[in-house]
Amino acid sequence: MFRLLLAFAAGILAGIGYPEPGTWMLVPLLTGAGLLSASALSTRFSGSFRQRWIPGTALVISFFAFGHLYTNARTEFLRADHYTRIAAPLSYACRLTGSPEEKSKSRRVEGRVVMVKTGDRWVETSGRLLLYLGKDSLSALPRYGDVLFFKRVPQPLRPPSNPGAFDYRRHMQFRQVDRSVYLPSGSWTFSMRGQEGIRGFAYGLRDRLLGHLKDHLGFGNEFAIASALILGDERSLTGELEEAYAGAGVIHLLAVSGLHVGIVFLALGILLGWMDRWPAARHLKYAVMLLFIWLYAMITGFSPSVSRAAAMLSFVIAGTWTGRDPQAGNSIIASAFFLLLADPFMLTHAGFQLSYLAVIGICFIHPHLFRQFETRHLLLHRTWELFSVSLTAQLMTFPLVLLYFSQFPNYFFISNLVVIPLATGAIYSGMLFVLLALLGNTLKLLVTMSLGALYLMNEIVRFIDKLPGAVSKVSITPAETVMLYLLLLAGVAFTIRHNPRYLLVSLSALVMLAGSRSFGAYQDSIRRQLIIYDVPGHSAIDFITGRQHVFHADTALTGDDRLADFHIRPCWVKLNLERPLRMNPDLMQTRHLVARDGFIWFHGLKIRIEERTINSQGRVPRDPIQVDILVLTGNRFQQAQPLTALYDAGTVIIDSSFDFYRGRYIKRELEALDVTCHSVRHDGAFVTAL
Repeated sequence: MFRLLLAFAAGILAGIGYPEPGTWMLVPLLTGAGLLSASALSTRFSGSFRQRWIPGTALVISFFAFGHLYTNARTEFLRADHYTRIAAPLSYACRLTGSPEEKSKSRRVEGRVVMVKTGDRWVETSGRLLLYLGKDSLSALPRYGDVLFFKRVPQPLRPPSNPGAFDYRRHMQFRQVDRSVYLPSGSWTFSMRGQEGIRGFAYGLRDRLLGHLKDHLGFGNEFAIASALILGDERSLTGELEEAYAGAGVIHLLAVSGLHVGIVFLALGILLGWMDRWPAARHLKYAVMLLFIWLYAMITGFSPSVSRAAAMLSFVIAGTWTGRDPQAGNSIIASAFFLLLADPFMLTHAGFQLSYLAVIGICFIHPHLFRQFETRHLLLHRTWELFSVSLTAQLMTFPLVLLYFSQFPNYFFISNLVVIPLATGAIYSGMLFVLLALLGNTLKLLVTMSLGALYLMNEIVRFIDKLPGAVSKVSITPAETVMLYLLLLAGVAFTIRHNPRYLLVSLSALVMLAGSRSFGAYQDSIRRQLIIYDVPGHSAIDFITGRQHVFHADTALTGDDRLADFHIRPCWVKLNLERPLRMNPDLMQTRHLVARDGFIWFHGLKIRIEERTINSQGRVPRDPIQVDILVLTGNRFQQAQPLTALYDAGTVIIDSSFDFYRGRYIKRELEALDVTCHSVRHDGAFVTAL
């Protein structure tokens, strides 16, 4: 079964990477059919078992082909009625498939384009869309299931503007969304109130429960953590709070996951345990448990981790219900097939991958690790059990965490030992609280206990996050991720089975990993780069030599750590750069850079950072100043002609301090004058190797 799941997953990845099924897909299909036919004939006429590998190979090939074809069938971009394939659209009708999420300047929500008006008729369509609704549109705020009319044309999502930045476009394409539209107040109208259905009921119930939490917990951090911890609603979380939980290694608590579903499962088992006394009542017990688990998954938005846990526990409950002994491995494989059949693109979600890796490690590796330390002391026994579970989960997930997030929490074992018991108590008390609130009753003692647990948990997380060396910033490549998994898994297999072959594989992976890191270090040492970042409303420039770099930014950006963390520091981590040296463009000298009066000489380039207002009335030199790169900053320039009279530049860079429309105007003027120009706001970060 596991090999068939791997073949199916490989077919899904092939279908995502090569969405157009060409004639090459006939090869695995015909090969699988041929091997199955040969196997049937061999068994029927010769009775020989020498060819017993044939049906297994045929099934693997067939599942690969099925995964590819099934993914193509579920890819909405390939459908003939996709809204992007409709010529000359005039209006769009979009049904909302989620609840609006508060952003700093708008409300974000996903929807499906159900109809497009072209000419004088409406055409039924398919396809998903990301909508941003202006925040001043306070009247008749739409909700799940509503249908909106608008005329603005959706635009393709932009690729990441800065090196090392999170690729949001790719992330949304894996959710089959590749376009977005901004709708200010007055540019959209309701066509109807959509029918709620099951999802609408779930969203409404979650909003009602959030209202009860807000009434008793207020709007502070305790409410933000409670809403994320209990109901999976992360809209109230602040960036500072998320960073603290990530740094402490317990960010998984803020995304409702298998831990939460497992707690619900245990609570239901305890509450309904009395029903085991009567055979007839046992059937009702299992039906109620299945109903509540999937209701909880629905309320939390069917996140991949919750769906995985709910599906796996459903198979466990079904096996117990029918009198069979459910095995963890079969439950994991069956739940994975179930989820991938429901949505093959779920395989690309980081949450899905991390959840399955963690649960596989806990089910198959943790028992062997746990037996390495035996004690009769109850407290030590429980502590080692919790620590070994956390260690196993981190062991299975940390290579992928490094690949996706380029950081690793070093004190995760302390955080999990202290915070998870508090989180478990907060989840139980929170669930009891919302249950009583729905019945019209509240207990002040319960509110006080919940607030105390949440406050203590937040303070502990902040304390751990502030400890020296709490987070290691490391960037690895996909190939190094595979090497790291080979190293770890082969090492664990050798520890368990003592087979020298596993040790050889582990050592080989270690050698390859060391070679890859050494080659990367060599590439870092010879790097010479100039990067002008895209940070809207700000100026930011990096002069990179090896791992050292001189960084220049405006004072507003220098004092805003959160903005720098989002736009700039991912690039520093990816390039493995050291702490930056702040630049003074008026007077500075290092081994590779000289700056004087706004002119910079860097590895043979003459660069000018110009922030003055230059107009046609100023003095124009007889011979323009020769520079290789002219960087315009400050959002002060009105015309391009005076610049070309003052400077003879090989390339003109309009940095991201310019507003969108002024930058576009200056860029067009410069291009009309036959000047090579790059606008960071429109073209992304300027990156050049020297």
